[in-house]
Amino acid sequence: PVQPTIISNELYCFSRDFGQRGTYIEAISGIDVALWDLLGKKLNAPVCQLLGGAFRTRVKVYATGCYYRHDSNDPSTIDVKQSAKAAADEALGFKKAGFRAVKMKVGLLSVDEDMKRVAAVRNAIGPEIAL
Repeated sequence: PVQPTIISNELYCFSRDFGQRGTYIEAISGIDVALWDLLGKKLNAPVCQLLGGAFRTRVKVYATGCYYRHDSNDPSTIDVKQSAKAAADEALGFKKAGFRAVKMKVGLLSVDEDMKRVAAVRNAIGPEIAL
């Protein structure tokens, strides 16, 4: 039988010797999701029902993107003007696709430089889209 909780617990406990973080935990997560999906298919039931019922009837969704695009680990190589334009263009694409909210990456550049990127995105998507 498919027993997601038992299998995930066994895999997690196995990781005690080398640390419960990183890629191994990410792999366990993928296996866990797959096992719950298999069990749901086997029982012809939605996974939320197997886990005790739906918590919500609606979920707000958002687009994630506007990452820094560059070829180096050195943030000083980022062309802020080009990065701002690329982020704005990407966010506008999310808006056109029907998203009502956008989550963008910040924190790699200085506050002033990141604010230029945020301002460009805000200008592109307007005030009605959550950012």
